[in-house]
Amino acid sequence: MGFFAGLWRRLNGRRFAGDPALTGPLPRENKLQRDVEMEQIRLADERLRSQLQERGIDLDQVRLADERRRSYLQERGIEEPLRSDEVPFAVVWPTTEDPGSLRELGEHLQAWLETNRGAKRILGLSRLLEGRVPEVSTYLLCIPISPDEVDSWISRVALVTVARKANLKQLGTSLGDAIDRVGTAGAASYEDYSRWNR
Repeated sequence: MGFFAGLWRRLNGRRFAGDPALTGPLPRENKLQRDVEMEQIRLADERLRSQLQERGIDLDQVRLADERRRSYLQERGIEEPLRSDEVPFAVVWPTTEDPGSLRELGEHLQAWLETNRGAKRILGLSRLLEGRVPEVSTYLLCIPISPDEVDSWISRVALVTVARKANLKQLGTSLGDAIDRVGTAGAASYEDYSRWNR
């Protein structure tokens, strides 16, 4: 889902034009509903364009910049969208760039991931296991980015995600213990890290 489709969905709680439920041939009874929804989408797009124009922002330029950013992240192998069954939980950053220490941190995090029910995945883990500093999309961390500064699109951290109804207290305690055992990383809750870096 693109940035603006997601923004529109969050603002209006409606489906967007690229939604699979709106593509392909529709039964006759759904055609009217689809036409109504498409008109709502068109009106929402006009409202968004109008609001951005009032602020001196060109929507087409923003869309192009977002497409360029997503393409760059894809080229680097950085996963961006979170899955529907997971939520961001914690951010882990290495305090060293030594490949052996990074690999050890990755191995501890992988062991933690495999042994903790409710833990979903760790974005940036594969780079740690290769002895490289992790990278995730800054966009996922809810930190402002500059469309013109490529370096702002990537944060050198790992993002831990968990199931929506996971036991957060237990997961937080066990993740903290795993990181303390390694001693070459820092960690914070997703919310704290995001707030600190805005």
